[in-house]
Amino acid sequence: MGHGGTVGAAPTRLHADDLGATAEVNATVARLLRAGRLVGVSVLANGEATDEALTLVARHPEVAVHVHVNLTEGRPLTPPPALRPLTGPDGAFVGIRGAALALVRGRCDERAIADEVAAQVDRVVAAGVTVAALDTHHHLHALAPVGAVVARVAGERRLAVARAYSQARTHTIRGAGRKAGLSLLARTTHWTTSRRVSLPAGWRSLDGAASPPFAVASWEHLRSGRPAGATIVVCHPGGACDRNARHLDEVEDRAR
Repeated sequence: MGHGGTVGAAPTRLHADDLGATAEVNATVARLLRAGRLVGVSVLANGEATDEALTLVARHPEVAVHVHVNLTEGRPLTPPPALRPLTGPDGAFVGIRGAALALVRGRCDERAIADEVAAQVDRVVAAGVTVAALDTHHHLHALAPVGAVVARVAGERRLAVARAYSQARTHTIRGAGRKAGLSLLARTTHWTTSRRVSLPAGWRSLDGAASPPFAVASWEHLRSGRPAGATIVVCHPGGACDRNARHLDEVEDRAR
């Protein structure tokens, strides 16, 4: 398990996203697992190196495993035409910007999304891995209708949904701006799908234990900020997006 400790009065722990994305990511996460630095990992069921990732987490039953539902990169596990416009003419996902635009326009088939989420969960479970919760690649369950769909599939599988975005803690101006932008996009997609002004399902936690406060390491430099009040630091080892990728040791040291 990850090292305990406090920053302010709250313990900080590390959770690694994007396991299975590439062999490089897997190797970096493996190093952190061997060092006992992680309390959890999120596995991409349709990544370039998913098979290796599933073998890796099977050797670490002490670590909570989430399915990192991916609707933005790579290829889906279900027929691509049903997922359009989240998928393009080549059958691959269209990326985060394309997905956000599709959700804002309200042109996505919720049933097709649910089938893809279920297929990704099934692939991980079929490898003999015990799944604790679902979350999403690129924070897509912060948006409607993905948040509600993920919650529905999780309920059917008796799984938790991690990361209610009302629980996201920011520590710098940049981080606060990223969360505000996500909130605006979430409200826009919720209006498109339901004609409601409020935030969608991904911002509400039905189980506080499943979605404790967290900080997102790709949003801001946590070395210069103070992750006070965050019980989870979501990091992206080996990934170019993580603003703390070269400083995981320093982030962890602050938690001791």
